[in-house]
Amino acid sequence: MTERFGLDDDADVEDFMTRFSDPDTYVEPEEATQRFGRYLDGGDPDVRRAASAALSQLDDEQFERAARSMNDDDRAGFAGGLLDKLGQSGLDIGSILGTLGLSSGDPRSMGPDELSKLAGYARKTAPRALRETAEEQPAFMKALGNPLVMGALGMLAARYLSKRNR
Repeated sequence: MTERFGLDDDADVEDFMTRFSDPDTYVEPEEATQRFGRYLDGGDPDVRRAASAALSQLDDEQFERAARSMNDDDRAGFAGGLLDKLGQSGLDIGSILGTLGLSSGDPRSMGPDELSKLAGYARKTAPRALRETAEEQPAFMKALGNPLVMGALGMLAARYLSKRNR
């Protein structure tokens, strides 16, 4: 019996995953990014787990570029969610803000530099808080762009094809 995968409702997902995972086949980055966005927007938990796992492979510079590319509302939403998760994990937000030299704990006033510092801090000291926030606030994952897309799709394709071939 073939195991169901959350993306099975997409009629051509198997074709895409097969092409994407084949080292001899070129998939346009625009197609990969578009499909990743569609899969992420679909709310499939497998997609969100693959994307959040790929977060751990990124560096501070990539976080900084993502924070700069986000609009103010998305940046504030992600910052607020991340601050909440860090607080829920038992960390002292005031101490974090002071350590990072952030001017305010108000997510609406947090600029790209401050958000990238906060995300980098979370990646190193509270990776679960970062993963959970990214899963709940997919705008950050989309802003990370190509490195996250390719990493997440690679993990997703491997799991998808493995489940389909059982």
